[in-house]
Amino acid sequence: MKAVISYDLTGKSPVQKTRIIRTLFGYEDKSNFGKYKYARKGLISEIPNAHQIKGAILVEKRYVPQVVRALKKLKAKPSILDLSEN
Repeated sequence: MKAVISYDLTGKSPVQKTRIIRTLFGYEDKSNFGKYKYARKGLISEIPNAHQIKGAILVEKRYVPQVVRALKKLKAKPSILDLSEN
C-alpha cells in the first residue's frame, strides 16, 4: 500500500525551501573549487521505492510517519492521500 505526501512551501524563504529540499532529497556538496564531490543523502534516499513528484512524495504506508515527522520539524505543511486498495 502506498500513500502520497504533499507538502506546501508557500510563504517560506528561499533559505527555508533549500533546507527542506536538501533534508528530503539530499544534495551534492563540492569542496576545493569542485575538485572533491560528496553525495549527501536525504531522507527519501534512505526509503526504498520512494518516488519524487513535484511538490509530493510517493512512499509506502509504513514510512509515512517518518516523512511527516521530518516535514513538521522543518515547519512545512504536509497533507496525506492514502492510496489503499478498496
